[in-house]
Amino acid sequence: MNFPESWWNHLPHWLVLPLLALACIFWVLSKVAGAHEGFAKLIPVFGKIWHARAQRRDPAWVDAELRDLRRTVEFQGKQLEELRQRDEMYWAWILSDQEWHRAVEFAAVTNDWKLPPHISFMQFRDGWLASHSKKEELPF
Repeated sequence: MNFPESWWNHLPHWLVLPLLALACIFWVLSKVAGAHEGFAKLIPVFGKIWHARAQRRDPAWVDAELRDLRRTVEFQGKQLEELRQRDEMYWAWILSDQEWHRAVEFAAVTNDWKLPPHISFMQFRDGWLASHSKKEELPF
């Protein structure tokens, strides 16, 4: 690359040697294993590009990412199964509890007991959803 003569006249000559030295140091350190991590912290733009390029070249990184994704999917699958089982258990309890309350209400009617009014789970759910689904309007 040839610089026009006028550029050399305006460029401080003492700056050329330190810039060349920095470029050499940067290049040497980039070849040292793991040095790109330090540069990623110092120079974010170059570090991200450098890190992405290193990852594309390293098939072990892709395998590690795939293993991590598989573990994540398996973990979330287990959590989903536990939540489904818990939901099924809650519904079974709710239905049995509702039957118990019905039996108590029948016993109250036959024995003239005064019980507070009981609402079914579906009535409770509808009221709860209605009271919690109201969105507050933002003032702006």
